[in-house]
Amino acid sequence: MPQNSVQPHRTKAKIVKPDASKAASPGHIAFSNPYAPPVGAGKLKSTDFTLPERPLPADPQGGFSITAGRESPDAPMTGGLKFRF
Repeated sequence: MPQNSVQPHRTKAKIVKPDASKAASPGHIAFSNPYAPPVGAGKLKSTDFTLPERPLPADPQGGFSITAGRESPDAPMTGGLKFRF
């Protein structure tokens, strides 16, 4: 029986070299604006929304208080500071 020796096909690779005239320098690179609206986003028609009436907030009454005392002469000291903003 003869042996069939099969040789693999040789692939030809084409080497592509970039053109020197088309090479991009940092000054020719176009960057996107991160603050711009997304591409394809059109301007929406604004509708006038009326805000509900709300009462004005009350003026804060700031201050602090200090409490200290004992329930009986043998009891531990209780109390503390209270801050109001």
